[in-house]
Amino acid sequence: MKTDYVRPTVPRCGCCSSPIWEPNDIELDGAPGDWRTRGLCIDCVKLAPADLAKRESPELRAERVIDSRVDASGLPDVFRSARLSDIEGDDRAPVREALDLWARGELTGLFLCGPVGVGKTFMAAAAARARLAVTSVSWVSAPRFVMDARAAYGSLEFSRSTNLLQAKSDLVLDDLGQENPTQSAQELLFAAVDERLNAGRSLLITSNLTQSELGERYGLWLPSRLQALTAFRVTGPDRRLTGDVYAPR
Repeated sequence: MKTDYVRPTVPRCGCCSSPIWEPNDIELDGAPGDWRTRGLCIDCVKLAPADLAKRESPELRAERVIDSRVDASGLPDVFRSARLSDIEGDDRAPVREALDLWARGELTGLFLCGPVGVGKTFMAAAAARARLAVTSVSWVSAPRFVMDARAAYGSLEFSRSTNLLQAKSDLVLDDLGQENPTQSAQELLFAAVDERLNAGRSLLITSNLTQSELGERYGLWLPSRLQALTAFRVTGPDRRLTGDVYAPR
C-alpha cells in the first residue's frame, strides 16, 4: 500500500531564519535552560542583545523599527492595529485614496472635517499607522496639546508639548476646535501647524468644524494655512450611536 511521504516541517529561527535543531535531553554549554522555547537557534540565543540585533532578518528589523516609531508617536493604543484597508465602502473611496497618498508621502497636507462619530479619527489613525512604516509621526489631540502646554513649567506634560513643537516629525492633529480658543492656545496651534508647513513635513488635521468655522473661532490665520491642505468633508451617521464602528483587526 503506497502512502504519501510528508516532509516534516523544520522550525526556523525568528532571527536568522536558520533551522532550529532540538537535540533531545542535551543541554548545550552557554545556552539558557529555556532556549528551546525562545524561537531562536542555538547560535542566536547565545548572542548578547546588541549582537542579536545585527543578525535580525530585514523583515524583523523593519518591524522592530515600526514598533519603536509607534511607541514614540503617541498614537492611542486602541488605534495601533488600524489599517487603511479597514475603511470600506464606495463612498469612502476618495478619502481613502487621499489617506493612502498622505501615508506614502505623496500628499503633504490633509484636512478631514465632518460631524462627530463619522470616523475621522480612525481614518487619521490608519493613515498615521501606514505613514509610520516610512518615517516618524507625532500624534496629538488639540485639546490635550493645549492642556499640556498650560501645565507647570518643567512638568512631564509641559515637556511633552514643548517636544511636540520642536519635533521634526510629521504631525497628526486630531479634534482641532475642541479646545478653548484662548490667545495662548491660538499661538501654540499656529506654531505647531506653521512649523510643519514651513519645514515641508506632512500634516493631517481632523476637526468637527469646517475651515470657515475654524476661521471664525481662531482668526483668518488658520484657514489661510489650511488652504495648503487637501480638504475632505466626511459625512454619514454617528457610528458610535449606530454600532457600526470601525473595528481594527
